[in-house]
Amino acid sequence: MTKGPMLMVPGPTPVDPSILEAMGRAPLHFTSREFVRILLETRDGLRAVMQTEGDVIILAGSGTMGLESAIANVLGSGDRALVVSHGKWGERLVTVCRCYGVDVTLLSAEPGEVVPLGSIESALKNGRYKAVLVTHVETSTGVRAPVREIGLLAREHGCLYLVDGVSSTGAEVEPMDEWGIDVLMAASQKALGCPPGLTMLGISPRAVRVRKERASISNHYGDWLEMLRVLQNPTVETHVTHPVNAICALHQGVRLLLEDGLDRRIADHRRRATAMRDGLRAMGFQPLAREEIAANTVTVGLYPPGVEDRAFRAALERNGVLVASTGGSLAGKGVRLGHMGYITDLDIVSCLSVFERVLEGMGQGDILGKGVAAAEKALVR
Repeated sequence: MTKGPMLMVPGPTPVDPSILEAMGRAPLHFTSREFVRILLETRDGLRAVMQTEGDVIILAGSGTMGLESAIANVLGSGDRALVVSHGKWGERLVTVCRCYGVDVTLLSAEPGEVVPLGSIESALKNGRYKAVLVTHVETSTGVRAPVREIGLLAREHGCLYLVDGVSSTGAEVEPMDEWGIDVLMAASQKALGCPPGLTMLGISPRAVRVRKERASISNHYGDWLEMLRVLQNPTVETHVTHPVNAICALHQGVRLLLEDGLDRRIADHRRRATAMRDGLRAMGFQPLAREEIAANTVTVGLYPPGVEDRAFRAALERNGVLVASTGGSLAGKGVRLGHMGYITDLDIVSCLSVFERVLEGMGQGDILGKGVAAAEKALVR
């Protein structure tokens, strides 16, 4: 859809031209009536995407800024939190919690696996926690966490429930209110298909009450009460300068998503994810996550024997495809492929075609056509 290398990474993702056009418009003043209309329409659209009647705020910053804001508003020094981690971004939740003095208990899984629900239930029974935190889609492993089931356990034990939806919102089933999510953190550059630069938080009434009960927090920029005050009268009140052009782009991205329909977007992401994994298997790769816990937005594929990581990725890049490397204990063992936002069926097939040619050139045997054929079967199901 755009010039330059094909971005098959876990973010940022390809961007629809109409979104880029919206971002490139002349800046508006952040208290002007035109911008306030755009801001409030974007907020209301995000409510529909997140499926919440609660508040939604938009901040300039990456997804990590959203995590900081969420944690700083409801947790503080001495509070206890249970973090369910399936990889790097679960560990990021631990890091941010500890920055604010939170006493963290960590439950982690082996790469490609999920923490058993029984282990989570046992931890909640044996400890008094104020909050449970989990990343819905872990881009370091391609795992989708059982967010609904964890939420039931959190609610049963009276805990706040914070979900990192940075790589899931807009592409995975994630009804915030129905699943009892108190804070849902998202970002613009993933499944919403917009440029990087914004983080969005859906906030339940319970989470707002918890913030109001705290005299002060250690994060002025991301203070919900400041942002909610502004949203009560946005043509007059200010807290920080709104990222005007980025919000114009997000406004268009959310509009396109809702025109397509959230259910259709989720189904398209699921279909393309299946096609990508089927294509990889046909070429000898092994998806790290089992199909029943595999994400709609990213796949980690472990290499067939004999494929050297840097040489393979460099060859892909020479052929116009950018993928991400695996890290940690998986470093050099595979690739991380993003298939979210404005990735199309053609992008999936084209990417796998390049994989085939590169593997063939590296002496991996009779590869040509296998990945593409498997993917196309999945795409037309």
